[in-house]
Amino acid sequence: MAETLALIREFSDPLFTRALGHHGELLFESALASTEFRVEQRKVRKVDGREWNETEHDMDFLISNQGVRYGVEIKNQLSYIDQTEFQIKLKMCKFLGVRPFFCVRMMPSNYFSEIIEGGGFCLVTENQNYPVLAAALAKRVRDQLGLPVAVIERMPDSAMRRFEKWHARTV
Repeated sequence: MAETLALIREFSDPLFTRALGHHGELLFESALASTEFRVEQRKVRKVDGREWNETEHDMDFLISNQGVRYGVEIKNQLSYIDQTEFQIKLKMCKFLGVRPFFCVRMMPSNYFSEIIEGGGFCLVTENQNYPVLAAALAKRVRDQLGLPVAVIERMPDSAMRRFEKWHARTV
């Protein structure tokens, strides 16, 4: 029991969870390099003079292709995105005039319909992705706790191809 609690504390450390979030953003951004999408902004609160001031939230990226823009939110975490935060991100996208794009490990099924209604896309990774330097920790978390974690250096090309095909059908 003590060993399990120690492992949970280790992967729940705020510095480590912040690093995982950053790793998720890097994975996504590097995957964009093989597409025709372009990162216009990072930490987005303002688009075309419209600035989100209702909360302190921002979107991780603003990406575009063929004149269509997406407000991108990356969640490289085991838990679902908080419902309140999810609703705020959807509201932000609508206010900023961009389509929502969520890249998550997993999401409740009712969230998908709200994303689709907003003209958006959700890319599900199925795993919380650890950086290579944390491979030993990822193995312990998988083996001892059975949690869906993986170590990847880049997102599979198939993931971004799904998005590109969907985008092409909707523009």
